[in-house]
Amino acid sequence: MRRWLPLVMLGLVACSSAAPRSPAASSPSTAASTAEVLARIRTTPLAELAGAAGDLEVAAAEVEQVTAALWARYRAEVAADPARRAARAQQALTHGDVVLRYREETIGARPPEGYPLYLALHGGGGAPPALNDDQWAQMQRYYRASVDAGVYLAPRGVSDTWDLHFRPASYALYDRLIEDALVFADVDPDRVYLLGYSAGGDGVYQLAPRLTSRLAAASMSAGHPNGVGLDNLYHLPLAITVGELDDAYQRNTVAAEYCGRLAALAAAHPGGYRGACFVHLDRPHNVPDNDPRATTYRVLAEPAAWLARGDRASRAVDTNAVRWLRTHRRSRRAATLRWDLATRAPVERVVNAVAGDLALLAPSQTFDWLAVEGDAPTTGVIEAHLDRDANAIAITGAPPTLRVRLGPDLVDLERELRLIIDGEPVVVTARPHLATLARTLLERGDPRLAFPVDLRLRRVDGGWQILFTPEA
Repeated sequence: MRRWLPLVMLGLVACSSAAPRSPAASSPSTAASTAEVLARIRTTPLAELAGAAGDLEVAAAEVEQVTAALWARYRAEVAADPARRAARAQQALTHGDVVLRYREETIGARPPEGYPLYLALHGGGGAPPALNDDQWAQMQRYYRASVDAGVYLAPRGVSDTWDLHFRPASYALYDRLIEDALVFADVDPDRVYLLGYSAGGDGVYQLAPRLTSRLAAASMSAGHPNGVGLDNLYHLPLAITVGELDDAYQRNTVAAEYCGRLAALAAAHPGGYRGACFVHLDRPHNVPDNDPRATTYRVLAEPAAWLARGDRASRAVDTNAVRWLRTHRRSRRAATLRWDLATRAPVERVVNAVAGDLALLAPSQTFDWLAVEGDAPTTGVIEAHLDRDANAIAITGAPPTLRVRLGPDLVDLERELRLIIDGEPVVVTARPHLATLARTLLERGDPRLAFPVDLRLRRVDGGWQILFTPEA
């Protein structure tokens, strides 16, 4: 059942000091008791909970507890799925006719929040299968000695082409691989790290901006960006590592250029685009990014100056990728999002039997607490800024249809929320709902990407329609 609000004609009030209000703005809360909600979760399959027929309003103060119960239910349902168990046993995921093989090892004692995940991409590419298999075998050891506690996961590229880590099917497969690590390997959702060397570095450049919501940080070594955009990395730290003498495909100069691009983005958008740039002095393609001894190495002090005028001033730093990564945690409910719609993965998702016949958004249609639908443009940058004190969200570059997903850790759901969309304001009160939590959890398989409110905004005749999902 769809619950539409009447059109809010923002264009008529853009110059007014008072924003229009949705009819829901004054509706009283009718939240179910926590006991009732938890009982519904215990007795109802998740796919049914995600439908409007299984919906209950949830008290804002209970959202965290309800999310934890839903996540436990999700893990149990996935663990009971024979296809997921078989894929896990074979260490191979399938999407259509594409197979992603991997090797996984759990190292050390479990930290209180769960294990960090190190997703390590091998080199090779554009070579016979035997060579790429050898590179895969090497990556199963390459960074391992630097991991004192964690899940070390080395996937085999899905092809033998130069772009073996970022073929069209790769993105959905890597997203599922991360989800499976959360479900089966007791991984902390906020400490998922991506790293790779050579062709694996190529993969990091491409995957990081497209899997941003999944990751805590990424480390690229000795790869080439192939023109990828960096706008999506506002809240995802990226380390760029290369040898000063690694001039094949101009990896050295292009890496320094991309360090400059990150710096320019950071200057233009304060608070974002954190990272590191390690251009190793006098080093070729092989650079020491995996030394477990915490040794320091000489890197260029100012890569931009080296690129512009050959300045080779240097500094000594620890360039170990694993140690750099583990200083970062995923930004929970980032207050600022920048989403380049041109830098998205194909709209595909790996089959999830737990979701039943529900029509869910693909991972590439979601970006933290924003989402788009099938009619979304393929260009433009959406910017969203949250002001928690004012309980307001300002959005620019909004496409004709946009979803804004909210929870009590983002906004105060007991107060009116002010949305300013390309300068035009609307006020709405949104209630948390069980079905919305269940649906968004099924979409991403990540408790941090589950939201109890999903506002669907659609521009019509110069104004905005607002739909509170779920919809049957």
